[in-house]
Amino acid sequence: MATKKPKKDARSGRKIGKVKLKTLANLQHAAPTYADHTGSNSSFFTPNSTYQANLNLLLSALYSNATRPNGFYTTKAGQAPPDVVIGRLLCRADLTPDLCQNCISTAMTDIRNRCPPDKVGLIWYDECALQYSNESYLNDQVPFENLPTSTQNVLELDRFNALLSTTMKSLATRFANSQSDKKFGSAEVKFTGSQTLYCMVQCSPEMSADLCMRCLEIAVGSLPQCCSGKQGGKVLLPSSNIRYELYPFYNLTAVSPSLPPGTL
Repeated sequence: MATKKPKKDARSGRKIGKVKLKTLANLQHAAPTYADHTGSNSSFFTPNSTYQANLNLLLSALYSNATRPNGFYTTKAGQAPPDVVIGRLLCRADLTPDLCQNCISTAMTDIRNRCPPDKVGLIWYDECALQYSNESYLNDQVPFENLPTSTQNVLELDRFNALLSTTMKSLATRFANSQSDKKFGSAEVKFTGSQTLYCMVQCSPEMSADLCMRCLEIAVGSLPQCCSGKQGGKVLLPSSNIRYELYPFYNLTAVSPSLPPGTL
C-alpha cells in the first residue's frame, strides 16, 4: 500500500499535517522544533574576517548566557563599525535553563548552515529564537512570519475565530503591561465538550509595554491571513510571538494558565 505523503506549507515548503498530542515527557525531552529563518541576502562577511571573529564571540556569549532564569539575553561584540555585531536570544517561558541552552546551541549550528556568510541572521524554533545583525539596533517588529501549524479545519468556524480573537487580545492586553521578568501569558479555554483551545503570547522582558502591545497586535491581526479556520497557528516576530493549538504545546506544569475560566 502506498504511503500518503504529508502536505507542505506553500510558503516555506515545510511538511505539515496532523499533529499528535504531546505528552509532558515529549515536551521535556524532544529536540527543538525548527520553525523558520531569515537573513539579509545582501550583506555578507568574508571567511576569517574581523566580523566573523566578532560573530563567533557573540554567539559564544549568547550560548553562555542562555541559562539565565528569564530566558533572555542581548549583547554585542566588536568596537567599531562595520565589524560590530549585536544579537539576542529569547526562549519560551516554560523551558528550563538547560532546555533553553540546548535550543540556542541547535540554533547556532543551524543558522550557520542555513546562512553561512550572512551578516544578518534570525532563526526561530517553537522553543526559542536567535538573532544577530551588523545594524545599529535590532528591529522588534520586522521581519515576521505567520504560519499554520495544522492542515485540519475547525468546526463552527465563526465561533472558533471569535473565541481565538478574544482570548489572544485579552492575553496581549494583560501581559504587554506585565512587570515580571517573563512577559509570557497562556490561556486554556474550552471550545467544545471535548476540545480545549490553548493560547500563548510572549514578548522579550526588556520591551516596553507600548512596544510589546504593538508587536502582539501585529501578530494577532495577522492570524486571519494565515490560519483562519485552522486548528493551529503561530506568528513569529524577532522578540515576540503568539501561538494557538487544540492540544497543549507548552509545559502545563511549568506555567499556570494566565487567564482562568470566566475572565475573558
